[in-house]
Amino acid sequence: MVPTGSTDIAFTTPGQYQLTGGAAAIAKVTGAPHDAVFTLLGAPSGVAPTIETGGAFLLKQGKKFTASPGSQITFRTFADGASSFKYIEQSRYIP
Repeated sequence: MVPTGSTDIAFTTPGQYQLTGGAAAIAKVTGAPHDAVFTLLGAPSGVAPTIETGGAFLLKQGKKFTASPGSQITFRTFADGASSFKYIEQSRYIP
């Protein structure tokens, strides 16, 4: 579970990460290796966190993602430098 209000996601293993309500804009993922795949699950209640295109995240068609209840978005990690990463959207689901 990603703590309320977090702007960074601490990667531990490939898989799913449950977001929690809070007005945070997710800015980056820490600790993810190259080519890792992970899914962020929408917050079940409260104000939904968001992910904007640009910075570390590359979103399809540049569309902002709002982590509303039941939604999910999957990323693949790409190392674009010695210690610099991009998170490339693979798919998203919004009910």
